[in-house]
Amino acid sequence: MKTTLLLFSIALFSFQLSFGQKENNIWYFGKFAGLDFNGGAPVPLTNSAMNTWEGCASVADWNTGNLLFYTNGETIWNRNHAIMSNGTGLWGQYSSCQSSLIVPKPGNADLYYVFTTDGGTGGFPNGGVMGYSVVDMTLAAGMGAVTIKNVALFDTTAEQLTATLSSDGCKVWVLAHRWNSDEFYAYLVSDTGISAPVISAAGSIHSCAYYGQMKVASDGTKLALPLPCDASGNGFVELFDFDNATGIVSGAVSLPQEHMVYGLEFSPSSQFLYTVDHNNSGAIIYKQVSQYDVTLGNAVAINASRVIVGAVWNATTFFNGAAQLAPDGKIYVVPTDNDSICIIHSPDSAGLACNFVVPGLYLSRQNDHGLPNRVVKANFPCAAPTALFNGVNHICPGTCTDFTNLSIGATSYQWIFSGANPSTSSDIDPTGICYSTPGTYPVTLIATNVIGNDTLTLNNYITVYPYPAPQGISQSGDTLFALPGAVSYQWYFNGDTISGATDYFYVALQGGDYNVVATDVNGCEVEAAVFDVVAGFETSVIGHQSLVIFPNPVTDMLTIGTEASGAYAIKRIIIYNLIGELVLTQSYNVGEIKYGQYSVDCRFLSPGMYFICITESDNKIHTFKFSIQR
Repeated sequence: MKTTLLLFSIALFSFQLSFGQKENNIWYFGKFAGLDFNGGAPVPLTNSAMNTWEGCASVADWNTGNLLFYTNGETIWNRNHAIMSNGTGLWGQYSSCQSSLIVPKPGNADLYYVFTTDGGTGGFPNGGVMGYSVVDMTLAAGMGAVTIKNVALFDTTAEQLTATLSSDGCKVWVLAHRWNSDEFYAYLVSDTGISAPVISAAGSIHSCAYYGQMKVASDGTKLALPLPCDASGNGFVELFDFDNATGIVSGAVSLPQEHMVYGLEFSPSSQFLYTVDHNNSGAIIYKQVSQYDVTLGNAVAINASRVIVGAVWNATTFFNGAAQLAPDGKIYVVPTDNDSICIIHSPDSAGLACNFVVPGLYLSRQNDHGLPNRVVKANFPCAAPTALFNGVNHICPGTCTDFTNLSIGATSYQWIFSGANPSTSSDIDPTGICYSTPGTYPVTLIATNVIGNDTLTLNNYITVYPYPAPQGISQSGDTLFALPGAVSYQWYFNGDTISGATDYFYVALQGGDYNVVATDVNGCEVEAAVFDVVAGFETSVIGHQSLVIFPNPVTDMLTIGTEASGAYAIKRIIIYNLIGELVLTQSYNVGEIKYGQYSVDCRFLSPGMYFICITESDNKIHTFKFSIQR
């Protein structure tokens, strides 16, 4: 029976999912500034090796929140704040607004794409190319190394670079904009690599200034970016629809601005868009932060919803820079060349209730224009798993078996073994699952990932064979006999394997402990109890008595008798030499059957090894091995 349960949430692209892990918990930016969000409230960091004007990116381990690496688009630093192996000369530019973007490769916990944009304000030192490099965190003793560097995607790029989840949640869209064009480039990053771009011509031609952040709303449906000026020198922001299934950008809405805009960010719910003024006019020393309700559906209503929620004051040379949504659900705003950062504490609250605070947090270091681009991690796999397994499923009672997990796309497992010990396991490949009672038993595997689970139950999967027939050892002379009927045998002496002793009988050459392991038709083994053989004293059980021959070795006369008093009858004595030649035979008729002890004259036999077969009157045969020595 297979049962598949898919657990999709309508909040797949919510802020909680985007920040559900810890990959965004460490920020490095500005002039050696940083923030650590692992404790909830941000704690300033002062150990950065990076001094950058604008764009930057950093990434932490998504499970632990520990730093992995950070970059300004030109250089990558590892978690020890040393330059990563092969981590220089990337095609980003420190004066590019969004110079770098880190995207974990879906389905691979160790590979990271580092996308870069050239700096137009820096004169496109890398030819204006938008490209990517690859970091492998398994290298350099876990510090990471750049394995692929500066793969061109297109030119010439503006300074905008952002990312969002695809509609199924298991891939990532990376978006950029061509300079001196109205074209958006959307690249789909999946477990198989980076797709060819989806190119959308929408909105205005970017030809006045290069800077300003591009952002996609958390729900993946809206995109916004500023145009610092149009052909008439007027600044405005454009708001678009984004289709996160196809990568198409469409439907531009213009939001006119009094001043140039640099920073943009959407609230966690995607309802509100915040814009941050950026200018160096000596007459304008208050830099406004505005809020728009972008859910109102038309340009007039959206523009009418604008509320100036605050302003930052500084010297006339002051600029406002980037805005960034953080893991704590707040939006942080950069006042450039300052040792503090501003905070919008409740960005999903309308108007002044959003609680814009200046200054919000002191950094102990100076920021500049930029804040780290958000890391968007795909929810890979993007479908419920398939539960599959196999194992040795026909076993003997009292033995154990192992299972091999063949499930697809699972991250955790629950096994149920009815009738076994242990009866459950959460191991990937359980070992040592033991069954003691013959019968047939089901096995169940529940495979789970973040999307859902799949249950596979195979009834009567395990067959435990019947117990093999009991085994014992009897002795006739110095020959030991196992019970017949097994497929194969192996004899042991004092616990050690006797090489080549694989028949149902074995001639004991010396005194000691013997036992035998018999294997039945199902391959199941049973061991006989240890049998003690006394050298030189050959014994065969007759009813309640024991038939014996002695002495052994013989010099002249061999005696046949019992250990205890009592009569017995024999009707035939036959002696063979070691190569099977008959050397003596003596038979008795019914009236002549010999009772009691009997002596055999061996004086005419040459020294060596012999076999004697003694047949009782009831046709029971006893075989002994003896030697003659003189």
